[in-house]
Amino acid sequence: MVKADYTFVYAVAPADGEDEVTRSIVRRMLEADVADPAGFQVTDGRIWPLAVESEIFNDDCRNGDGVIRPQFFTDRPDGPTPTGEARDPYDRSQGVRGADQGCGTVSRT
Repeated sequence: MVKADYTFVYAVAPADGEDEVTRSIVRRMLEADVADPAGFQVTDGRIWPLAVESEIFNDDCRNGDGVIRPQFFTDRPDGPTPTGEARDPYDRSQGVRGADQGCGTVSRT
């Protein structure tokens, strides 16, 4: 079994031409296995995904639509209020938190 934990950081500027730039951090965890040819019909060079998890940091908490909408300082007074605890997006000592555990704040970007 192989586990891979990836963190992607996207620098984003608002579409309205403002000078502010922010980051959205996406953490993805992939757990895969290589099937034993003695017990399974396999294809060389292929893996068997067991679990795929992800969480998005600095998003405006619109769960489930598949679009990352970063929060900018100018948008925060009007945007949704975070409901979860503050988390460090770069801390790999904790597992990936699912979307059903609320929308927290980012402790650092």
